[in-house]
Amino acid sequence: MEVENPGLRALKEGVIVGLANHTVLIAKDGTERPIDDSAALIRDQAGAITGCVLVFRDISERHRAEAEQQAAQEQTRTTLESVTDGFMRYDADWRIVYVNAEAERINRLTRSEMLGRNVWEVFPALVGTKFEAEFRRAVADRVTIEFENFYEPFGRWYSLKGFPTADGGLTTYIRDITEQKVNQEALQRSEARLRRVFESNVVGMIRWDLDSSLILDANAEFLRMTGYTREDLAEGRLNFRDMTPTEWTLRNEEGIRTIRADGHAAPYEKEYFRKDGSRVPLIIAGTRFDDSTSEGMSLIIDISDRKHAEQEIVRLAAESERQRRLYETVLSSTPDFVYVFSLDHKVLYANDALIKMWGRGQEGAIGKTFLEIGYEPWHAEMHDREIDQVRATRQPIRGEVPFNGTHGRRHYDYIFVPIIGADGEVEAVAGTTRDVTERREAEAALRQSEERRRLALDAAELGTWHVDPATFTLTTDERFRIIFTGAPEAMDYEQAFAAIHPDDRERLHEAVVASTRIDDPTPYAEEYRVFHPDASVRWVFAKGRASYDHEGPGRRLVSFDGTVADITARKLIEEERERLVGQLRDADRRKDEFLATLAHELRNPLAPIRNCLQVLRFAGADGTIEETRAMMERQVTQLVRLVDDLLDMSRVTSGKLQLRRERVELKTVIDAAVETSRPTIEQFGHELAVVLPDEPISMNGDLTRLAQVVSNLLNNAAKYTHPGGQIRLAVRCENGMAVVAVTDNGIGIPPSMLTKVFDMFTQVDRALERTTGGLGIGLSLVKGLVEMHGGTIEVHSEGEGRGSEFTVRLPLVLSAVEKIRPPVVDEPVKSTSRRILVADDNLDSAESLGRLLKLLGNDVSTAHDGLQAVDVAEAFRPDVILLDIGMPKLNGYEACCRIREQPWGKNTIVVAMTGWGQDEDKRRSQAAGFNQHLVKPVDFVALEKLLLSLKADTA
Repeated sequence: MEVENPGLRALKEGVIVGLANHTVLIAKDGTERPIDDSAALIRDQAGAITGCVLVFRDISERHRAEAEQQAAQEQTRTTLESVTDGFMRYDADWRIVYVNAEAERINRLTRSEMLGRNVWEVFPALVGTKFEAEFRRAVADRVTIEFENFYEPFGRWYSLKGFPTADGGLTTYIRDITEQKVNQEALQRSEARLRRVFESNVVGMIRWDLDSSLILDANAEFLRMTGYTREDLAEGRLNFRDMTPTEWTLRNEEGIRTIRADGHAAPYEKEYFRKDGSRVPLIIAGTRFDDSTSEGMSLIIDISDRKHAEQEIVRLAAESERQRRLYETVLSSTPDFVYVFSLDHKVLYANDALIKMWGRGQEGAIGKTFLEIGYEPWHAEMHDREIDQVRATRQPIRGEVPFNGTHGRRHYDYIFVPIIGADGEVEAVAGTTRDVTERREAEAALRQSEERRRLALDAAELGTWHVDPATFTLTTDERFRIIFTGAPEAMDYEQAFAAIHPDDRERLHEAVVASTRIDDPTPYAEEYRVFHPDASVRWVFAKGRASYDHEGPGRRLVSFDGTVADITARKLIEEERERLVGQLRDADRRKDEFLATLAHELRNPLAPIRNCLQVLRFAGADGTIEETRAMMERQVTQLVRLVDDLLDMSRVTSGKLQLRRERVELKTVIDAAVETSRPTIEQFGHELAVVLPDEPISMNGDLTRLAQVVSNLLNNAAKYTHPGGQIRLAVRCENGMAVVAVTDNGIGIPPSMLTKVFDMFTQVDRALERTTGGLGIGLSLVKGLVEMHGGTIEVHSEGEGRGSEFTVRLPLVLSAVEKIRPPVVDEPVKSTSRRILVADDNLDSAESLGRLLKLLGNDVSTAHDGLQAVDVAEAFRPDVILLDIGMPKLNGYEACCRIREQPWGKNTIVVAMTGWGQDEDKRRSQAAGFNQHLVKPVDFVALEKLLLSLKADTA
């Protein structure tokens, strides 16, 4: 191409032509050299152009450098276009100056849409994110950046590396790591699932090291099957080679070699030694970790059960044919219908029960359709559709239908289910049918029963309620609402609770909580009050029960149901009854007080009488006087016994009598009773025969009260037997009970009275036989005492004039280890002189007792009121004080307290001697400081024993 001459141009235009031409200069030797040329004018002194100067510059090196630079730039561009990362370059003003193809794909924009534009304008979603912060930090701090972040608009993860450039810009490499992130999360989930599998203990799992033969980790299932512990594992005691029995070593080593070579070993059977030395059969499969040459893990299944099962295979195989016949027999004998249909609606199989119901035999049923068997058209078409539906949906279908067969018209419940073949397709439809005629009738009967229940609730005037615990929804019937509010309008839970009396709400709430708790609920049966809108108060009795979705742990409360009844009328009756019971208690208390006062007043005159009779005895009376004295003493003793029985009966019936139980021998009881009753028996001239077994008989009881039982029976026999009669007391053991029988040949008991003789104040009504007297309480007292000992008493008589027999049964003590209290033997009374003060406001009682004590050689002084007793005691300094309780000026309790306050009275023996003999009286005397409590009239033998029992230093 022709090149413009710069000299000509300079001369023509009169200007300097710069190095604008790029021409090629051909040298003499033909070499072409690229040059830059220029021209400058030459002017004379007048300024006129006289010529020009041409300048030529060889630019071969510059061309070569530019060519190399262009080649390098092309190579860089090619490289950047070929890299898999997106590449972008920004200048100092954040304009995008370069974008490679991958960056176009990642940013979803073309180069023309990005180049020359501000990055924050092109991608506004980057503003305020980690992308912007890191970009600006790299430019500001001149540091390389590398980070990962999620880009919300694209919904993808990116990894970025950034490098600050010398001109204040930034180059970045961008990689889409979304798939990597997804894979990482999948890997984490996989590892988590593996850990859950490891810890699920469905199978045994271990992690091992082939080089050391150690089991490094194991789950609980493996430890269970081998008997080792976590401590054994942590201390390196689990060596899989040592745990392998010798006969399994070769197979085990073969598996190890396979794992080393192939990375895994297929499952195989072997055994491990358990920690206790026993063996566990198992299946093991192992795999080596990809990143290790020796570590990996194995799955282990305990096949102990399978091994046991295999031992049964031979037996089961032998029984398989029998089982097949058995199944056929069962299917043929079951009352349910069992059948199989083909997909074209024909019968393939039907058991005997169905064949009989159809009444067509095997030939008339197998291979036939419903219509051919005799089904009504609508019925046959319905079952054909159902078979098609089961085939299409692969789901069971159930129904209920009537059918007229050989059993008449019956209702049947049936189910059709698909039979899936080996190819996964439905190949037939099977089913069972059950006759539910009786069930439908039962359901109808249940509905009738429910109606009858409703009638019963109405008749009983009961209202019903139901609470849904999930929503606290209360459902009630009309009668409930009338009971609660007097009106039939509907009410919710809050309204019902608000109607309850405020004083009853907390108690009722606690009862509901206790009755509906999950563990150990209590029965709900509560009485409470409700307010009606007219301000009247009604009493309600509610009874309910909680229902749960199942029994056992984790159950859930599903309902709370019950009934309510208006019991206001009953409550009024109960209040009236309580008032009457209170009146009866007051009357009973007044009766006890009356009996105690009566006993006191009767005992006071008896005391001097008994004392005088003792004086006469010690005075040496004889002949007629002694006989008269003995007779009077017997009558006094009888009168004292009547008073004691009356008080004892009162205590028994009121439950105030306390037994002093101890282990006693029955012979001791019998001896004490006979000794007590002998005077009465001898008085009537009876003959007493006592029959005791050779072996001792022990029981746990109150010796005094048991002796009282036998003595009362003996006295009763003596009184109701004609003089010179026969009485027999026999003891035996029978069925773990001690049996005491008192038999007489006396007047007998009419049959009409046998069931009444133990009633209070009951006597056989025969006027001519009433010479023996009595209050009619002795047998009642005996019955009460026997029952307090856990025994029974019964009476038998052949009738009037034929005698009677009373039989007592008492529980025995089977063990003979405990020491039995020896019988008390009365010692002869030895007279010992003492200083004795007798204080009693009854002058006859005090003087007669004092005279009696003086006859025994005692120094006696008397006093007749409480103050005098204290004064005389201080002057007389007695060894023993016999102190009445009910005295004027100062009662016996107060007098005893004052005496005890004195130095000389601290060791004095003070004995209460009073007509008050109830347990409360004895407790009060003990609290006041008395040493003993004797009841008037005092048995002089007991008094003598008491005086002799005192210590010598008090005499």
